[in-house]
Amino acid sequence: MSQVRKKEIESFLKTVYYDISKSASFSTPHVLYRYVKRYYPDVTMNFIQTWLNSQHTYLMHKQSRTPKKRRFVPFVLTNKDLYWDCDTAMFGHKSTKPSLICTDSFSSFIRAQPLKHLTANNMNNAFVKLIESQNNGIYPMNVRTDAGTEFAKLQQVLPTGSKHVKAILRRKAYNAENSIRKIRSRLERYKTFTGKKSAWPEYKDEILKSINSTPLSNINIDLSPADVTLRNAGILFDAKYGSYLDSVARANESPVFRKNQGVRITLDRGPFAKVN
Repeated sequence: MSQVRKKEIESFLKTVYYDISKSASFSTPHVLYRYVKRYYPDVTMNFIQTWLNSQHTYLMHKQSRTPKKRRFVPFVLTNKDLYWDCDTAMFGHKSTKPSLICTDSFSSFIRAQPLKHLTANNMNNAFVKLIESQNNGIYPMNVRTDAGTEFAKLQQVLPTGSKHVKAILRRKAYNAENSIRKIRSRLERYKTFTGKKSAWPEYKDEILKSINSTPLSNINIDLSPADVTLRNAGILFDAKYGSYLDSVARANESPVFRKNQGVRITLDRGPFAKVN
């Protein structure tokens, strides 16, 4: 790659990474790579990583992680608004008010609503306001939360057919926890770049729009949470669960032979087998 080409790509990277309205702004190397690859097909992951390592904003909040081998048993859903994970979080200094974070477990779409106080009544009011203002009044069929007292009365505001479920696995709504991590990561980098002490209340909508416009990283198609609709939900379903469901189907197939059954094996000559 020529020096002129490198400078051109580096200039493009600055316009993308430091613009909060872009889906790849203040994101990870993989997300930034997928975004830039659309405009510069010759860019490499190594080039993106090298450029990010030269940026103070990225290095300040770079996380060191050790990959762990885990058994992949997905929570299979067929469409959005079937299962939401909800939790509360505080972004910024102690005087910042908490927020309700809700994540659609199928599409990974994130919604947020500020809270006045961490009480059950305030939580119910915030949840109803979030549904009416951000989801066209459509309630999810299941809402999973942790065992916090602020969610104790949530079932009261859910319509007939919707159910409040308390998390059993580690007592955490892990999809909501993952969304909080995404928000906090981008928010801290944005605050470092701008020098703002607290940017969450003011730039909440921009940050959420940026995250929800980022293509999903666990599938091989260019589809973001904001792009998921009732019509294309089947495409996302096949991309997320297709290989897993195929492996389950193969494992449940009846075997051709029984145990200890005698069989005949034909020894065919290969293309280079010696002929007597």
